[in-house]
Amino acid sequence: MKYRKRPGRIHQWHNQPWCPEWPTDEFLEHKGNPKENDICPHCTAIAELEEKTTEIRKATDKKSPDALASTKSDRLGPK
Repeated sequence: MKYRKRPGRIHQWHNQPWCPEWPTDEFLEHKGNPKENDICPHCTAIAELEEKTTEIRKATDKKSPDALASTKSDRLGPK
C-alpha cells in the first residue's frame, strides 16, 4: 500500500487514492506503513466503508436468489 503526504509536519498521511485530499504533486511517498501514525480521517473512513461493503457483498453472495427475494419482500412488507 502506498502512503502519501505533502512535505511538512502538519500534513497527514493518505493511503486511499480516491480521498479528496490525496496528493497528486509535490508529495512524499512510503510503500509501507509510515513511522508517524497520522492517517487522514477521510482515508480511514473510506477504508472502513470498503471493508463493510466487502463483508456485505460476501454475505449476499452466499445467499441464494430465493433467500434474497424473501428477505427483500420481508423488508418491504405486504403488498
